[in-house]
Amino acid sequence: MSSLCRLLALAWLLALTGCPNGPGPGADAGSSDAVSDTDDGPSVALGTHQQWKQQPEHFIELRDDSELPIVLGHQGLWMVVLAVRSFEMLEGELDLIARIEAADTLLGELQLVNQALDPELDNHDYIYDIWLVVSDPSLATYTANLTVEIEDSNGLSMTLERTVTLSGGSL
Repeated sequence: MSSLCRLLALAWLLALTGCPNGPGPGADAGSSDAVSDTDDGPSVALGTHQQWKQQPEHFIELRDDSELPIVLGHQGLWMVVLAVRSFEMLEGELDLIARIEAADTLLGELQLVNQALDPELDNHDYIYDIWLVVSDPSLATYTANLTVEIEDSNGLSMTLERTVTLSGGSL
């Protein structure tokens, strides 16, 4: 992306949030309205996908009230599988922190650094298989708060927050 396009994208994001470093915790810039999921302009979407299915057609955007399955991972741990999709916004490697809370309990937290974006033929960039281990899979059917903080290699940072309904797990 050219420097001018990047600057315009950043200005657009800052105009929505009013924050010098992008949206912070609790800011509504993490909502699907502020960080739009359209090809009309730069966007970032938080999503999920089935394990081992890492193609754009398997990406499912998470919106508030979406269902997020707790699945048994390949190493025997319960987890939720997250993904990030970017259109002309995030560049280079990403650092991210993902957290999930339900019933006033931190179920899991994960920090990843230097994660490469995977460009796909649909003109979006993805990070698949963000495996967030969940400490108590019996909380399936509970409402959970999911927070993902992202910073790209150019210093653009944002927080995406969703309220989801957990499913699956061990009941």
